[in-house]
Amino acid sequence: MSQQEQIGLCRLCMQKRELRNSHIFPKFIYKDFVSDLNAGGQFVSLEEGRKTNKQIKRFWYCEECEQRFGNAENSAKKMLAAVTRSEPVWYGNRLLPFCVSVTLRCLEYEFRKKSFPKRGPLCDARRTWREYLLGRRSSPAPRSQHAFLIVDDKEMYKGAGTVTSQDEGLILCQVGPLYIAGIFDKRLLTSNDIRIWDQSRVDPNGGTLRPVREWRVGTEVTSDFARLLAIHEREACMRVLDQTRANTRRKARSPNRSSM
Repeated sequence: MSQQEQIGLCRLCMQKRELRNSHIFPKFIYKDFVSDLNAGGQFVSLEEGRKTNKQIKRFWYCEECEQRFGNAENSAKKMLAAVTRSEPVWYGNRLLPFCVSVTLRCLEYEFRKKSFPKRGPLCDARRTWREYLLGRRSSPAPRSQHAFLIVDDKEMYKGAGTVTSQDEGLILCQVGPLYIAGIFDKRLLTSNDIRIWDQSRVDPNGGTLRPVREWRVGTEVTSDFARLLAIHEREACMRVLDQTRANTRRKARSPNRSSM
């Protein structure tokens, strides 16, 4: 058995199998959006708060389940490659399984050092998302997935991270310019919040995403989600800006070195 495999319980199919050293955040996100290729592939880890070139992997999934993730990731990679600062981007029917797969992996990662609740909306959402990815459900309802495109001057799209709030009943995942929100149970929301969330719901048949210019609380995002966004963006913005400043200083020094 190679160093890239080990025997254990797959966290998707729940079968004892050879496990692959799987990416938590999709591999293409690092290369295409997050890593600084001029600095040996380094990126800012939002979880660790420092620069690293160690991508987040875990022996959590078997090869068959890895393929389930990969099929949707190929489609998402093509979609995100077409993102601009102003034009809407069309997505197909594979964006929903991609969002669910990222949400589930991030949820597992968030709870890697503590036990999952044995009951409640988070536990139910985890089970529903697994069953959907395994093809045992045609829809992840009453859980829902929501997507936002972020391409701004702060370079917030150069990040990957996640934050969960059981109080708000959702998980936020960032994979480059794509923000994904997973709602644990829409039935627990108010009618007004459901109306707001429906504007960003990922359509299983496909649709369009428009780059977010500003967060309009109360009309396009709920106040609960806005609070979670503020926590994530405060941390991410600080670390991405630190990386950007370091890159600028390095580029400024490069001509001096080449002239020596």
